[in-house]
Order: sequence, then C-alpha cells, then structure tokens
Amino acid sequence: SCKQQAANSKLQTASCKQQAANSKLQIASCKQQAARRFHELLRRVRLWVAGAPARRETSTMPQWAGSCWYYLRFIDPGNSAALVDKAKEQYWMPVDLYVGGAEHAVLHLLYARFWHKVLYDLGVVSTKEPFGRLVSQGMILGEVEYSYLVSADGKVARDDDPHATVVKVSEAEVDKKGDGYVLRSDPSVRVTARAHKMSKSRGNVINPDDVVQEFGGDSLRLYEMFMGPLRDTKVWSTRGV
Repeated sequence: SCKQQAANSKLQTASCKQQAANSKLQIASCKQQAARRFHELLRRVRLWVAGAPARRETSTMPQWAGSCWYYLRFIDPGNSAALVDKAKEQYWMPVDLYVGGAEHAVLHLLYARFWHKVLYDLGVVSTKEPFGRLVSQGMILGEVEYSYLVSADGKVARDDDPHATVVKVSEAEVDKKGDGYVLRSDPSVRVTARAHKMSKSRGNVINPDDVVQEFGGDSLRLYEMFMGPLRDTKVWSTRGV
C-alpha cells in the first residue's frame, strides 16, 4: 500500500510538472501572439502610412543590434541592479580609441552610437558619443599571385587577347626585373604580380591557426605589427614571417 501511494505521489508530481510546463508554453504562446498583434497594430497606424492600402514594416532591427552597447557592460559586468554604475561610467567613458574596418562604420559603430544616444537622452550615460576616436585598419591581402597569358596556340598572349588563358606560376619561377617580373625560364615573358583580397573562392585565405602552429603566436603578432602603417593595405607573405 505504501509503495502504491508513493507511486501515485510520483505520478501526481509528474502531472504537476507537466501542467507547469504546459502553462509556460501557454504563456510563451501568449507573448508571441501579443508581439505579433502589436506589430500588426503598428503597421496600421495612419500616421505611419502615407496613402492606402499600405503596411509599414516594423521588424527592421537586426538581431545582433541590441548587443551593441556591450562596451558599457564591460565597465560593470557584475551589476544586477543597473546597466552600469554611474560613477564607473563617468570614469571610463568615452572609449578613447575604436579600431575597426570599413564594415564596422555601417554595422556595429552605427548601432552603438544609436543606442548610446538613446541612453544619453534617458540619463543612463554621461557622454553624447561613445567613442573618442575612430581608426580603420587597412586590409591584409593574400599572397602575391604571379601569372602570364597564353593564347590558343600556346604562345604568350597580349593583355587584350579575349581568348587568352591565365597561367599561374610560383614565386620561385620568376625574377625581378626593373619595376616588374619576368619568367625565369624565358626572360622575354613578362609576368603579372598582383595580390587579391582573401576569399574562399580564390583559395588564397591564410588561416591564422596554421601560422601559429608552424611559427608560433608571438611570431605571427610581431610580423603583423611590422607589416606597415595600421591604416594601409598590406600584402601577406608567409615567407616574411
């Protein structure tokens, strides 16, 4: 009888847990329905729509845009009562230097400034701008690629030959001559040397993990620091490492 009562008690507990889970699902469903209803109502606000029939798109914010104020949370990550302590915010902000590529100017930087200005209007932060100075680093291109053109009959082709085929050669197969390069086996053949943006389609991506594995992390960091001015576009060279 005791075992039966214990079993019934377990069943009742399981039933209660299931009811609680169903209740949570119902609450989540209600929230989703409310959100959809809210967006639907916003779409129909007459002040937002010029003319009819029309619906204004309300879901326009990228999912990651809401995390663009992370630099504020870094100041006071353990604060459970406020986004950031006012004294700490006034001490650390604004960020002195923001280093980011051209893509950042229209992505993270744009949204970070937007959220920061909203927080400034609300009195949460003390500065109108989140970053004091912006520096965009130059792009690191892939290894230099050497090539020359060959016509259909196998002879060296001119640059304006529409039927020419590109023949790629390695650095060991070319020699430097004046301002350009020539084929070592035939110095009369001028070789084009050009570095391209790293991309999977070109197959010229340099994996930092491979460089670290072969040369070490400090060697990689040191080489990158001495490739040239921060803002300039630079060409990668594994032999240079």
